[in-house]
Amino acid sequence: MLLLLIVVIWGILVATGEGNLPSLLGARATENPLAQTDSEDLNGHNPASEPISEASFSLPPVNSANASLPLLLVWEGADEAYLGQSPILVEVNLMGGQALGTLTLEVLIPVECFQVQDMNGEQDGIQVQPGELAGAVVKQNEVNAEGLLRYQVSGLGESDVPARNVLTLSLIPVATGVAEVNLQAATATAPAGDALDIEILQPIKLIEIHEATTVATPVSTAAPTEVAETGDGELAGVYYRIQQGENLFRLALRFGCTAEEIAAANGITEMYSVPAGKVLRIPVPPPQGQAAYVVSAGETLYEIAHAFDLAVETLAAENDIPAPYHIQKGQWLVLQPRP
Repeated sequence: MLLLLIVVIWGILVATGEGNLPSLLGARATENPLAQTDSEDLNGHNPASEPISEASFSLPPVNSANASLPLLLVWEGADEAYLGQSPILVEVNLMGGQALGTLTLEVLIPVECFQVQDMNGEQDGIQVQPGELAGAVVKQNEVNAEGLLRYQVSGLGESDVPARNVLTLSLIPVATGVAEVNLQAATATAPAGDALDIEILQPIKLIEIHEATTVATPVSTAAPTEVAETGDGELAGVYYRIQQGENLFRLALRFGCTAEEIAAANGITEMYSVPAGKVLRIPVPPPQGQAAYVVSAGETLYEIAHAFDLAVETLAAENDIPAPYHIQKGQWLVLQPRP
């Protein structure tokens, strides 16, 4: 929800020629609210201060024009964590679709509050989860003993989506309190090597860590989510829970099919009004098994098992996931093996 609000504000600023969001907010905070501006009429009304209806603006068009938008880094993800439960996921997202030569970040993670989950057991050290960036090659990805992440990618292709995931932190809480995860530095270059301006919106991500709840494992009592099946009642294809700000057309681009095919597979007649949180069947073959699920940020294995009316132990065993069943965004889970 926060990311959607940021995209809306950012689109308005770009449309009015004011792309430097942090400096703009700071400038407006110091203005005298009693002073009449040039835009006020004789009755003291300022049209710029009138509430904006949904019909009066729109997001930046999702096309190659996004390549000219300013670069902005934003946090997205959990604001709370609990001791003894699954790791939380926190993302750094990049707004601005132009191609980049390099993108370099430094993130300071408080080791007294969090243990960083290693996302690549085949390499020495601790690595975070790289984002889904077209054409990008990860050049540096390591968290040192002090919790400093140095992360660099090169060769980012041009993108036609307003926000791109750069990296995801999987954080295991180890102490209660308010933790500060600090995106303390960022630089970017064009493919030709020229330095580019890049802004960091709210460098510090605050996360409140609580004592463990009395419930040992999260168990949902709601009815299983209605999941689209094939005509013979079996699971087949790829399943995905649509997120806030996504639509069938973006999912079609991601999974290599058409929006019409997704709509038909799920009995959807209103293609422009699919609610966030709905589990969709994407009619494409999964990389493993007859049916597979793509994990989204914040989901747990318990929730996914419940959605498909499966025992969590069965789902964990099928995917070689040991207790306490930690999973991460972008992970593929086999729901039903091939016959």
